[in-house]
Amino acid sequence: MIGLIGGSTLIIASLITAMFSTVAGIGGGTMLIGFIILMVDFALVLPVYGAIQMVSAGSRVWLFQKDVDWSMFVPFGIAFVPGAILGGLIWVYFVNTEEAQPYIKMLIAIYLLLYLKFSNYRVAPGNQTRLLLISGGLCGFAALTVGAVGAVIAPFVDALELKKERAVAAIGVMSIFSNIIKLPLLLVIADRVDWTLAIIIGGMCLATFFGVYAGRSAQKYVSEAQFRRLFRIVLMVLGIKLLVWDGLRVVLL
Repeated sequence: MIGLIGGSTLIIASLITAMFSTVAGIGGGTMLIGFIILMVDFALVLPVYGAIQMVSAGSRVWLFQKDVDWSMFVPFGIAFVPGAILGGLIWVYFVNTEEAQPYIKMLIAIYLLLYLKFSNYRVAPGNQTRLLLISGGLCGFAALTVGAVGAVIAPFVDALELKKERAVAAIGVMSIFSNIIKLPLLLVIADRVDWTLAIIIGGMCLATFFGVYAGRSAQKYVSEAQFRRLFRIVLMVLGIKLLVWDGLRVVLL
């Protein structure tokens, strides 16, 4: 059961990270999963994250709907499915093998820290269909392993050379793909869900919607550079804590 402090932390984190994603275009989800994995049982991380991010992604797509090019997501979706199946098999293994969970936490920590190191990595522009197929497969796999897919899809969206509004909308649709696939996982671990978690998820969803709306309103006035600087600091702290305290400490001791 998550306590009052833990639940409040997650709700506030949902608000702030949704604002960040809307202002900066990406990164909020990567930060949010770092908070969630610190607060809830490992088996609940991806289902809870998926529920919250569905609201964030759906809100962004709704607000930027005129900028969505739906034809892009046919090749993306075709490649997404096999990637998600493979990632789902790995998720089931880690959920049912408790002694292996510190290792996946270390993997997620390394993913967060590598995101900081290679956040400026660029994919060369090229054939749109090829870029969407590759990003779809990688997104499907990452969705059910490390959870947050922002660092995976961002270089490919950048390579598509879309205008900012179209890029934010495209990332929103890709996020819907990566998070709707997490929701059926709730059926697998339904026995671990209680009413307190349901209330917290509801609060996080509401906070996420208001965060997206506030971010949309503040987009023209807030410094993206300041958001990114704060984001890097928070993500580094979360990554080190996951790697050292939740991973190496458990494995070595």
